[in-house]
This record gives sequence, structure tokens and C-alpha cells, in this order.
Amino acid sequence: MGIIINHKKHYLTRLPLWLIGIVFVGLSPIIIGLLGASITERTTGQPCHEGNCIWMILPWLGMLSIPIGVIGLIIFSIIVLNDSISLNKRKTTPQQNLNRIKTGFRRNLGITKLHTKVLTSIPSILSLLSLIDKSTIAFMWNTFPTIANYRISILIFIVRIIAWIYIIRRLWSFERIPKNTKTTWTLVMIFVFGEITTLYYIWSKDDKLSSENSQLEETKETQ
Repeated sequence: MGIIINHKKHYLTRLPLWLIGIVFVGLSPIIIGLLGASITERTTGQPCHEGNCIWMILPWLGMLSIPIGVIGLIIFSIIVLNDSISLNKRKTTPQQNLNRIKTGFRRNLGITKLHTKVLTSIPSILSLLSLIDKSTIAFMWNTFPTIANYRISILIFIVRIIAWIYIIRRLWSFERIPKNTKTTWTLVMIFVFGEITTLYYIWSKDDKLSSENSQLEETKETQ
């Protein structure tokens, strides 16, 4: 059973509610602060700012809540992808499952291709370099002078999220790998030195899990 999505109707009910809730948590200090400041200005007739109104201090908490909301969106996206995979599996016939097992090895070759490894590694490498050596950002600033430094950092982070979604989606497609292993690697890549652990997974661990998954599928097929 899925955590969020168990039926198709949940895409129209639970999915929007969860999404709105996560976005609200991330933006809540800004929303509450601006709303409170607006009410205060209407009742007192005086402009509301950080010096005379506590409401205008709340938006600064967005520096904490927005990253939490972004992490929540990443985890939410991974859970929804996993639930969608489980939902599609329950709808397949036994013959379709057999065909899927027979083609599993070919499907699992995706990230083992060199160009796929390189493409999914680029965001982590850029992020790692930007942490180690600020000249990386300076180089990108000189290469793309119309883009501000902070926008480059945001762009790198967004591309990392896209790479994460692809890698973690692939990780959870290994049906014979235990769920605790997949959960552990998902959390490690996101929270534990993500740049380094993601690169390690791409270039080492993924091949091992892919091979192990293929062997388990072949073993089950011959039984």
C-alpha cells in the first residue's frame, strides 16, 4: 500500500492537499507576517515595519522555513513517485509481470551507461566545487555575466533536485532490493553530505544494486 497515493482519486484529493500544506509550511512566516502587518496597518492607520511591528519580523523566519519546505517537497515527490509505481504494479496482469521481469535487466542498465552517469554527476560536482572553491561561482559569473551569483546557486540546487528525483526514482524501481536499503540510501543522499554520497551512489553503489536486483529477478523466474 502507498503512503499517500493508494487510488487514482488520491491524485485529485490527497496530492493537492499535501502539496498546499507543504508550500504553506515553507511560506507560513511570510504569509502570516504580511497578513498580520496588513491588519495592524488598517486598525492603527500607521505603517508597519520591523522597528514598530512584530509582524514584519516574522518573514525573516522564512530563511529557516523555506529550506524546510524545499526538503519536504523533495521527500514528498519521492514518496508520490514510489506510490505511483506501486499503484501501477497492482494493476498489471500476471503475464505483464512476467514480461516486466524478463525485460528487467535491460531496464536496469539505464544509469550504468557512461553518459548517464556523467550527466547525473554534474550537479553534485558543481555543488561540491562551489562549496570547496568560490572561484567556481566566479567562473560561472564570468561565463554568464547576466546571471547573479545567488541565481547560479539556486540553478545548481534546482538541477540537483532533478538529478535526485531521477536517481531515487531509479533506486526505488529495483523491486527485489529490500525497502530498508532503498530508504537508507534515499535519506543518505539527501541529508548526509549529499554531494559526496550521491556521486558514490552513481559511480559505485548503483551498479551493485542493479546487478543484485537482476540476479534476484532471474532466480525468482527460474523457481
